[in-house]
Amino acid sequence: MGCGLDVMAFYNEKGEFLKRHMLEDISPFPINTYERSVSSIWWRCGVVFIENERISICFVNDKEVKEKRIYNLLQQKIE
Repeated sequence: MGCGLDVMAFYNEKGEFLKRHMLEDISPFPINTYERSVSSIWWRCGVVFIENERISICFVNDKEVKEKRIYNLLQQKIE
């Protein structure tokens, strides 16, 4: 959940910042199609590690349409 600059942020094993993504960077849906509260955007319906360097992120919009995206942690981008 959330919005802003650090919807997804990466740090190395020393805790040093590496990279951040805004929701707009990773979302399969337009940002204005998500359910909102006063302080947040409700976009995530699950995250699953596929293997050490890949995760599956489930997005759900305000119409309950779901779409999954695979994110490569080594490349730091959606596949």
